[in-house]
Amino acid sequence: MKKGIIFLGILITVFLTGCSKPCDYTAFNESKPKSILVLLPENKTANIDATNAFFSQLTRPLSEAGYYVFPIAVVEETFYQNGVTVAGEMRNVSTEKLRQIFGADAVLYFDINQYGYSYGILSGAPEVSASGTLVDLRTGKTLWNNEITVQGDSTSYFNVLGLLLNRILDNISDKYYPMAGMANSTLFDPASNRCFMYGQRSPLYKG
Repeated sequence: MKKGIIFLGILITVFLTGCSKPCDYTAFNESKPKSILVLLPENKTANIDATNAFFSQLTRPLSEAGYYVFPIAVVEETFYQNGVTVAGEMRNVSTEKLRQIFGADAVLYFDINQYGYSYGILSGAPEVSASGTLVDLRTGKTLWNNEITVQGDSTSYFNVLGLLLNRILDNISDKYYPMAGMANSTLFDPASNRCFMYGQRSPLYKG
């Protein structure tokens, strides 16, 4: 609830990067994956909250797009029981092995590229960004990849009080959590022009 209230106070702008070229659904259409295995995201930021913020909000948009998503807790526990505990190690597991263990049709590799305040020349703004790649576990082919950046209100460096307030909010709450949720929802929404397709569980699926 607290995070929701904070979210309402942030004017969010969604930058849809990489939309200049038309979507190519060829590999996606040929594969027709029904189930997706989501691995622990690779957190490329210094913020330790970033992984949980994105990871805990990945299942819902993928399910709503029409896919069976393997329960995150079960996937993590399976890796942990085999001594694999970090994202980099999980990525080193071959697609053949992942298919053998989980039986999924595809795997989602997810990178967190920004989770915090982004500083420009004259102003700064809260910003999260991430990218994902979906790979067919039966063929090893890349089916989809894209990225997204969600940015909040910018604050001029001349507005010292505003900058100070933003830094205080950073320290007392994870205001980037709802921004991560918005990034996930937009990235995997087939209607958002991010080139992700509806799965066979969706009433909007066109086989």
